[in-house]
Amino acid sequence: MKIGITGLQGAGKTTIFRLLTTRPDARRVGNGKLSFPDKSGFANPPNPNIASIDIPDERLDYLANVLQPKKTTYAKIEFIDPPGFTKSSLSSLQVVEGMIYVVNSPESLQELKSELILRDMEICENSLKKSIDPKEQESLEKCKSILSEGKSIRKLELNEAQEKQLRGFGFLTLKPSIVIINVSQDKTEDRGQKTIQVQGKLELEFSELSADEQKEYAKEFNIGEPLLNRFTKEGLPQLNIISFFTTVGQEVRAWQIQEGISIIKAAGKVHSAMEHGFIRAEIIGFENFKQAGSFKEAKEKGLIQTVKQDYIVKDGDIIEFKFN
Repeated sequence: MKIGITGLQGAGKTTIFRLLTTRPDARRVGNGKLSFPDKSGFANPPNPNIASIDIPDERLDYLANVLQPKKTTYAKIEFIDPPGFTKSSLSSLQVVEGMIYVVNSPESLQELKSELILRDMEICENSLKKSIDPKEQESLEKCKSILSEGKSIRKLELNEAQEKQLRGFGFLTLKPSIVIINVSQDKTEDRGQKTIQVQGKLELEFSELSADEQKEYAKEFNIGEPLLNRFTKEGLPQLNIISFFTTVGQEVRAWQIQEGISIIKAAGKVHSAMEHGFIRAEIIGFENFKQAGSFKEAKEKGLIQTVKQDYIVKDGDIIEFKFN
């Protein structure tokens, strides 16, 4: 799962990137190049900051404690922070599944959204000039119309085929997003939009202290949970990202997918052979498993369900795939 970070000059998006990725398990990808859709017309984006992070999950910890596997594998998120706020750098974000908007006040959020709308309008107009597919042109005209109203493409009612078609253009306002307000003091006001508030510079300095020092100063500076924990609890649901779990052999593993994905597509997330040879799956929700205490007890209580390929995966499902 790839999450992009964007913000106007001075918003502190790289501070937020560092806060999200300052962990011992962070794997810095650094100067690696990204592949991105070639329909946008913006080629050769500058190399962004990239780091791959294990996402904490108390449910996975519980499963590992009960099942005692030899290996526990957390779901990973790759955070992408392109340098600056230019057409070229924004192209780095065409590959992401979700966006973090970093602003330093609620007022600046609309300015950021307006800039992204203008950028998507340029892609839309350029793409319309090149398109020869009537259905594609129809979808692009819908995008142009709503962008002209100053609204994001996500406001359109799109079917699955249309959304898949438009995804190839790298429209940023088509992607689900969350807002992080980066402030110098914890005094922002709530204007009805769900946001994550963070004292970026202070919390980054705080994260570099020892555990004892953090305990000492936490109350004094009103520092709560690490930003990654808050992002996991508050941000992922807003980005429509859910988790499911597998227990194969001696490994318990968490996987992340977009909400609304069918079981057969989830199988493909694990391995392409599972999607192509999918027969059925046996599932149990995490809370039902926790209540039962074991797979044996869950089976005896009839809590394990057999599903076919049209089943929509739910957050917390523990899945055993059956395939040829």
